[in-house]
Amino acid sequence: IPAEVAAPLLSLAALTLLPAVIIFCFQRIIGLETALWIGILVALTPAAVRHGYIAFSDTLSLLWVIFSIHLLLTANNKPGSWIFLGALTGYSYLIRNANMALIISMFLFLLWTWIIEPENRKDIFKNTLFWLFGNSLIIVPWLIRNFLVFGKFQPYSMDPSTVGSNENIPDYIKAQLATLSRLSELAKLISHNP
Repeated sequence: IPAEVAAPLLSLAALTLLPAVIIFCFQRIIGLETALWIGILVALTPAAVRHGYIAFSDTLSLLWVIFSIHLLLTANNKPGSWIFLGALTGYSYLIRNANMALIISMFLFLLWTWIIEPENRKDIFKNTLFWLFGNSLIIVPWLIRNFLVFGKFQPYSMDPSTVGSNENIPDYIKAQLATLSRLSELAKLISHNP
């Protein structure tokens, strides 16, 4: 199957699975009815309805993010669970660079947990190391490959490309505000005038 045919189909499949993954991941934590409503609301957001079938890696990435958060909230103290979670978050970063925010957020969550639960610090520290190891199993080989092929660890903004973080950050903020507020002009004004 050619990539231009497979990519939209994969994105549509991910969009279709999105409510089911939300329900599966969060029903035990917040209850079935609440998880169902969240799944429906996420599937019906303006961005999902308008761009879900053409977002390609965005929707697939969102599935990885949701499943990663589920695993974080339900993880036990087994090293394999934390290594798997790290590999999953590392892979989500490879799918979308923006998922570095997921890795940073999880690290901050673990740090916060370490601070507020002094009786569990040893386990939290150990689990964090296993999680970081799982991330490195996926990310480090890819960064080495990028350096060998492109001469940069992160070739996201290099010639001949003219798009980099400075262009993407305002667009990302605009998309998030538009999704939340449905006021595209206000979102555009706020995102380009910090």
